[in-house]
Amino acid sequence: MRHRQSRLRDIERADGMAHPAEDTWTLIYFAVDSAVQGRGIGTALLQQQIVLMAKAAGARQLTLVTNPHRNVAYYRGQGFSVMCKRQATYSGGVVFKWQLTRLA
Repeated sequence: MRHRQSRLRDIERADGMAHPAEDTWTLIYFAVDSAVQGRGIGTALLQQQIVLMAKAAGARQLTLVTNPHRNVAYYRGQGFSVMCKRQATYSGGVVFKWQLTRLA
């Protein structure tokens, strides 16, 4: 577990995002197949599994990073708030990333 935590810190530093506290779970990958989006699957998974599992394991907060702006409104509706927004430039253009957090 320690290796994974240090790897996450390296990723966070590279992204310029805030480092979460030790009692915070970081949601790294969370997606629903586009063919079934809009049916409440992601919301049910987040609220009835991920949040409850994090809380049971002693997490006080959940955090995540997303780059499509439409996701920010979705996560706000799930109780997350924006901690920071960063701009990343790459060979194909500019991408914005938002870091969001919520209580578990």
